[in-house]
Parts: sequence; C-alpha cells; structure tokens
Amino acid sequence: MDWTEERVREQTGWKAFREGQAIARHGKVASFKRGDELLTGAFKEGRKTLRTVVRTGGILSVECGCRANQATGEVCSHGVALLLTALAELPVEIEEPEEEAMVGELLACRISFPEQLAKMLASGRLSAQIERCDSDPDQADAVFSLWLSRNAPGRDFPKLLSLAADQIDAFLSSLAGHRRLFAGKVRAVISEDRLPPLRLSQSHRLGERIILSLESGSAITPIKWGRALGAATRSDEGWLIGRLPIDPPSLVWRDEAAELITTGELDLSTREFLTDADVWLDLFQSPLPGWLGALRFEPAAPHFH
Repeated sequence: MDWTEERVREQTGWKAFREGQAIARHGKVASFKRGDELLTGAFKEGRKTLRTVVRTGGILSVECGCRANQATGEVCSHGVALLLTALAELPVEIEEPEEEAMVGELLACRISFPEQLAKMLASGRLSAQIERCDSDPDQADAVFSLWLSRNAPGRDFPKLLSLAADQIDAFLSSLAGHRRLFAGKVRAVISEDRLPPLRLSQSHRLGERIILSLESGSAITPIKWGRALGAATRSDEGWLIGRLPIDPPSLVWRDEAAELITTGELDLSTREFLTDADVWLDLFQSPLPGWLGALRFEPAAPHFH
C-alpha cells in the first residue's frame, strides 16, 4: 500500500486523524483485513459493531456505518484507524461479535436482476432480488454489506428492491467486482475500472454542424449510472456493465452521448461541440479520424472589457 502516515494526515481532517490515531493506538479495532487496495475492519461501539471499508487506490474513499461518514461521506476516524493499523501492521484480535444490533453485518449474497437489465438501466431504473447464500464472504461482499445495511436493513431475505434513479449510482458502485450477480440465467459483471473509450469511424464538419459516427458492429447499450454515463455489453459469458471514461458535464451532454451510442451517429452544432470539446475528445479512442483528427487547439490571450 503506497501510503504513509504523513499522506494520511494530509488527506483527512485534523479531528478525524487525531481520533483515528487514538483508536488505533488503544487497540479498538475489533477485526481487520487487508486486500488489494482495500481495507476492511470492525469497531465496537457500545452494543453495536461498526463496519468500515477503505479504498486506497487513487482517491482515498471510506464507507462506514458511523454518523460522520453517513452524513457527509468524509474520511472518518474509523477509516483513519484502519489506514494507520495497516501502516503500522499492529496486531489485531480477530473477533466477530454476535450482537443483534449490528451496523453493516458482513453477508454473502446473491443478487439477481431481471433479464431486461440493460433496458432498465437505459431508462434510469432498476430492480433486484437479494438472497443470502452459504459462501464465505469476501471483500466485495463487505462493500455491498455496508450499502445494504444503510439502504435495506433487516434480516428478512430475500429482499426485493426497486431502486430510484438517485440510488442507482451508489448501488452499482457497491457491486463492482462482486462474483454472484445474475441477469436472468446469465452472469453479470460490474467493472471495477472505467470502460475503454469509444471508437469513432468518422467525423465531419458541415458548415456549422458536426457529425460523429461510431464504428459499426459494437452492440453497446448506454445506461444511466446516476448522473454519469455507463454502458452494458452482452457476450457469451453474460453482461459487462461499467462507467465510461468521462464524467458528463451535464445531463444534456449525457443524453447526447447516449444517442450517439444508440444510433451510431450524432449531429450537433459546432458551438455545442466546442463548449464541451475536452469531454467529447476524452470519450473517443485515439487516433481520431476525420475532422477531429485535424483539430488543433492553441492558447489565446483573452480580451477583458
């Protein structure tokens, strides 16, 4: 793990760092596991047990059952304690409490989607059935267990979920890399990484219009991943779902890019294209054919009035 105590201090608030340091030093980490760019642990707080997941790859992110993290999503003291425990390789007594009142109980689950998974996601809605299974929980289960404890708590299984548009982003993100996802009878995989850029076949400028054309033969369904844009592709092995390598600047842009993926061609004004030119260029794989390949940007001095 390419982290140091100084780097942890820089990326967390002083209060969270101080409290996390105290938690780690006083041995209040009830359980701890280290994975590839993922730390999971548990903390006793009265009769409750808080479970915490820390992602250390790229931007530091923490998911925890504590109030501070649930309210703001900030790196809380429990996340700091896991990071410092990992850095110091402190001994931790592995203990799984069995109290009823648990926040983020670690569960191994099977998640089943309808066969029309791609069409549902394209329309910005999603339903799923959650069932417990007898497999040993892994790190992906730990991440999803946190989402489940916050959004669908309780020991009643199977759970039938109907997700609103604003819940889909967090739900799909919590299932990235999960091994037991199914759409109908076929497997589904939610990519932990961004999907590769799209391949253009041609780009033209006709007067004040820009025409973009995708390569044919790619059966991609654009999906609404919250406010972001994702894609679903079907193969013999099942569904692959993931986010595209850009963050849409607006919902209008997202819908225009979705139209391009759906129809294979998009006609928009030069002004519309140039307003978000950097995002359009990041969406496509190099080398860029046609007019986009000849496009060059030069710095210019602004004139102020």
